[in-house]
Amino acid sequence: MTTGVVDNDFRRMRFDDVNNLPGVPRDTALKLLANEDFRKLLATGRRSIREFTLRFSRPHYCMEWLIDGQKRNAAWSDSAGHHTLVGGHHTVRQLYVSNEDLWSFGTTIHPIFYDGYNNLLKSMTDLRLLPDETVNGDTCYVIAGVRYSGKFKFTLWISRQTLLIRKLLIDYEGNDKRKLKLTDDEAGRVLHLLEKEPTDENRKWLEQLIEGGFLAAGHFCGRAVETYPDITVNTPLSPEQLVPEIAANAATANRD
Repeated sequence: MTTGVVDNDFRRMRFDDVNNLPGVPRDTALKLLANEDFRKLLATGRRSIREFTLRFSRPHYCMEWLIDGQKRNAAWSDSAGHHTLVGGHHTVRQLYVSNEDLWSFGTTIHPIFYDGYNNLLKSMTDLRLLPDETVNGDTCYVIAGVRYSGKFKFTLWISRQTLLIRKLLIDYEGNDKRKLKLTDDEAGRVLHLLEKEPTDENRKWLEQLIEGGFLAAGHFCGRAVETYPDITVNTPLSPEQLVPEIAANAATANRD
């Protein structure tokens, strides 16, 4: 069983180039890129804090995580299958593993636990052993490596005494080609800058512009830190301890 925190600081920057504004006349594109209000849309970022608890008792597991102190989710297994309770929606499914890491969660189990292609411990290259450091009073080996041609840099702190991971640092960057997402307010501001009224027709036009690659190309970077301050092993867990609190509360409410 372990508890921990994931602190992820993410930044995205859309390329400020007229070629990144397809469908817009060049003179209009130049005016947009020179506009301070529009340039605020080019750079976005978000820091998120996720507190988590992991419990493992073969063959089952229970994971609970709290996003920014507000959204509580869970994933667990029992004889009925693999469960996820995300955003209040309970789903039973076959277990799958994706490229998502613990700091982004989704509805997956951390790939570090599986013998798959995206297992971090198996996929890192250019490994380096750094000087020992102490994490929460535990002297640790420090191992650094990279993935994705060096765009993702990892550092692992592994306890010398228990060989358990106590900390994971991820510095990442790369090109971003995901479709631009705007709030209704942001869409209205963009239309205003394009000298168009925020009518339903013009909003649909802007949606088509975005589908065509408007501000699609960009760059992202960030840093995620996973810490595991409290780890216990070889401690028997009861079946009740492998059911997340939010699922147990929901079951009780349904019975009442």
